[in-house]
Parts: sequence; C-alpha cells; structure tokens
Amino acid sequence: MRHIIEMINSANKIALITHTKPDPDAIGSVWALYFALKQLNKKVSVFFEEPLPKIFDYLEPVINDVYYNGTNLKDNDLIIALDIANTKLLGKLKEPYVKFKNSVCIDHHPMRKMEAGYEFVVDNACATTEILYDLFFTMEIKITKQIANCIYTGIVGDTGRFLYSNTNAKTFKMAYELAKNNADINFINTILMNKITKELAKGIKILFSNLDFRGNILFSTLSLKDYKIEKISPVSSADLIGYLTDIENIDIFIVLNEKSKNKISASLRSNNKYDISIVAKQFGGGGHKQASGLQEMIGDIGEVKENIYKYISNNLQSLIITK
Repeated sequence: MRHIIEMINSANKIALITHTKPDPDAIGSVWALYFALKQLNKKVSVFFEEPLPKIFDYLEPVINDVYYNGTNLKDNDLIIALDIANTKLLGKLKEPYVKFKNSVCIDHHPMRKMEAGYEFVVDNACATTEILYDLFFTMEIKITKQIANCIYTGIVGDTGRFLYSNTNAKTFKMAYELAKNNADINFINTILMNKITKELAKGIKILFSNLDFRGNILFSTLSLKDYKIEKISPVSSADLIGYLTDIENIDIFIVLNEKSKNKISASLRSNNKYDISIVAKQFGGGGHKQASGLQEMIGDIGEVKENIYKYISNNLQSLIITK
C-alpha cells in the first residue's frame, strides 16, 4: 500500500479508468477514488467507454471531468485502472493504457492477466471498493457521504446485497461504518436490486423461456432472434443471471447472450461447491469462484453452450472447491 500512496502523492494529474460495461463495483470504485483524490487537490479525469446508465446519477458525477475515449490519457502523470483483471476488458482504452509508462491497477480478482506498471491486488476483498476503503483510512481521507455512497454501491453490487460467499464479518463492519457516514443504504439497495426497466423485463421473459436444465447445471440463452421478436436491444447477462440463482437443486448457472452476430458473452454463477472461474478462464474469461464472466466468444450460441457443457461435464470433479 505504501508504494501506491507514494505514486498518488507524486502525481498531479491522474486519470481513472475501468472496464467496459462497468458494474456497480467498477463505477463505485471510480467515483470513490475521484472524490478522494479531489480532497488531495489532484487534477482528476475519468474515462469511460460510453455514458453510464442513468441509475448511477445518485453518485453525483462531475460531468466536466468525464471523457468517453482515450485521446487525453497521455496528458496525465498517472493512470489508475480499477476493478480490471485483464486489459481486454478496457475496450478502446486498452491501447493508450498499455502504452502509458506510469500506471497502476487496483483490483480484487484472483485470476488475472493485467499489464500495469504496478498492481495493488487484494484477492480476498469482497469488492474493489473494499480495497479503497482501507486505502482511504491509511491516507486519512475523510469518508464523506459521497464517498460512502460510492463504496457501499461497490460492496452491495459485488456481494449481491450480502448474499454471496465473499461476504464476511468485515463486509458488515464496513457497511456499518458507511451507514454511520450517512450512506443512503436503503436507497442504494433498492435502486441496484429492485428496479426493472421494460427492456430488462422482456429480457427476463426470454431468459425463462429458454431454460435448459441439465442435472445440476442450468443454462439459458438469449439470441439476436429472441431480441428481435421482443423488439429490444440486447440486455446485460449480468443483470439477468441473478433471477436464476434461487432455483433449487442447481449448482451451476450460465446465461449466454448474443450481443451481435455470432459474438457471445456469458455470465456464470455457482454455489460454494464449485469454482466457476476455472470454466470462465478456459473460454477466455475470468472472475471469482462463484461469479465469473466471458466476453465475445465467437460462434453459434447453441454450439457455444454445448462446448461449455461438455467442458464442465468432463471436468466437474476438478471444479470442486476444496476446503
């Protein structure tokens, strides 16, 4: 931690980036660090690949400091990548990032393939915002209501509102401290977990129409043909898979999503018996033992499903988590 603090203190202009299609932990991490660096009187720029969903407006982003391409990345003293396990996840920001000499990555994913000048990784943290919480304490950053909301957003998102196996005593202690610092915990819980748009509702309709039970493994697929029938654009598989994980007697859940012609993304979840990140890594993705993802597998969605099922069936024993 000492080294990253030195890097921050020695930089004047700092850029913050995260992965494409950022989840609550990625977004919460970016804005938490943004507000913390502002306390240190740093010049901070935030780079996203595209505008964020409107539901995150409550984090109060400062629009003037946000950019949607990497053109200005080179005009900084330091680039900090947050919640990124692989540079492939940076999209169009990847090239200017890997070419930049003074960079750091703050992350909590155990399976990594990152190209950064320095990596600050705590793989037993429940979320990247947990790492920032500890960093801010060491740096004596004041946890304002803004920062508390950002950190709590990341924790809620990556623990599934304290339901996933990465939840522990420290998680609840942080939530308690954030609530003491006026985090809007009820509002954030509701907006992240209980708001369903019309498009998402139709995506859920497709999700449950295409369930494929295979013993203790459950698949669902969403194809471009399905989306065309429902007259909606593809929705995020990460937003859908949580609706399956309460189905009884299932250990592994996989949602395959055709975002463009023969380009398949996927979200994978498992109970605490199986390490689904092994499967994700096999097909070019990564993540956590109980929550992982894949991006842009090439092929027919049905064939991709069969390939994943075949791999799991042939390697099920090796996926078992040993205590």
